[in-house]
Amino acid sequence: MADEYLERLVRYVKKRTRLGGLKAARLEARKRKDAAYFAFNEASKRAGQAYREMREARRVLRQAKKKMNREFMIQKGVSDQRALAWAEFDELKERNNTQIKALRRKSDKEYRIIKKLHSRIGKAYKCGRQLEAVELSLKKEEHQIERSKLNAQIGILIDEIQEAMQQALSMPEADFTLFEEARRGYKQALKNCRELNDSYQLSKQEKIRSEKEFCQRREELKEAEEALLKEQERIRTDSLDKCNQILNWTGMGDDLKEDAKIVVKDDGTTHIYYGGIGGGDGFGHGHIVLNELGQVIYKRGIFESHGSHNHKVPPTT
Repeated sequence: MADEYLERLVRYVKKRTRLGGLKAARLEARKRKDAAYFAFNEASKRAGQAYREMREARRVLRQAKKKMNREFMIQKGVSDQRALAWAEFDELKERNNTQIKALRRKSDKEYRIIKKLHSRIGKAYKCGRQLEAVELSLKKEEHQIERSKLNAQIGILIDEIQEAMQQALSMPEADFTLFEEARRGYKQALKNCRELNDSYQLSKQEKIRSEKEFCQRREELKEAEEALLKEQERIRTDSLDKCNQILNWTGMGDDLKEDAKIVVKDDGTTHIYYGGIGGGDGFGHGHIVLNELGQVIYKRGIFESHGSHNHKVPPTT
């Protein structure tokens, strides 16, 4: 009898230890899965926030670049207009100077002719050649008129040069102050964009890593639950076998066995109803309850009274 009790006790301890270990493993697996899900959820939030910040930084960078380019093109246009004005001035100056030199050579030539005629006129008057002096005076006058025309043309060309120079001087100079300010803003925006892009890539990698961790923990929980269900099913099967043994042990006839009703409850207990009028669980039925380890924790015979005396205490460690 002691050997039989010891054997039952060992089986009980093994069953309880294994079942309890599987339940504990499931609980730990669920905790790890929940922790991994929380970490994944937080990583997803951080990645989402980092992505939104990076997208905003890119928008700011595009605006900064447009502003920098706009300011550059404005001042470049001013610089080009001024350069064009000076280029036109240089071209006009070179062209007019060439003409002025040619006209001055002609004017100098006329001056020399006038000077010679003046000398000849003086000699003609001294020698009494009045008619010759008059003729020379007329020629001198013609050359003076021609020289005056040449000098007037030179004056016009010089005035054109002066006007072109004044026009070039009046052109505004390019001021790249706003462009430099915009360029500094663009460089800062570019720096921020790169930093936020790096931050997003890190948070993205963290999200991927935490997602893999969560999937792994979820699979571990699934395996733990399957192992627990398998063990519970094995225990239920053992309990049903124990029920059949108990039915045989009660010595009831085949008619009672056929009418006996076996119910496995959600809490893992197995209930056997037998010998009742009109069926196994009918009036006056007997009632036996097995716990999830297949141990008898309640037993009441046919037409026996209800009460706490029917409860049985299973062996404990």
